[in-house]
Amino acid sequence: MSTGLVEEALQHIRRTSLKITPRKVLPCGLDIDVNLRQHQIETGRALTRWGDPGLASLVESGKYREGRIDDRLVDAVVELVKRWGPTPRPT
Repeated sequence: MSTGLVEEALQHIRRTSLKITPRKVLPCGLDIDVNLRQHQIETGRALTRWGDPGLASLVESGKYREGRIDDRLVDAVVELVKRWGPTPRPT
């Protein structure tokens, strides 16, 4: 397999986001009696799952070895937010 093809596949994985479905009810044990729908909880996004190819290794390295977030993760989050277009936008 060519290096270019592998890099293209990794770039595709890095551009793909995962949807995080909001909970319909609060977890057991919380004393708050709140219906999450009244707060307009929306579907969220994630860059990767733990152990997935692509960005997960940067997350692991930053958390356990480097002690800092890699600039490539920051760039990926910025691109994710641009593509996603949540309202309101994060600040």
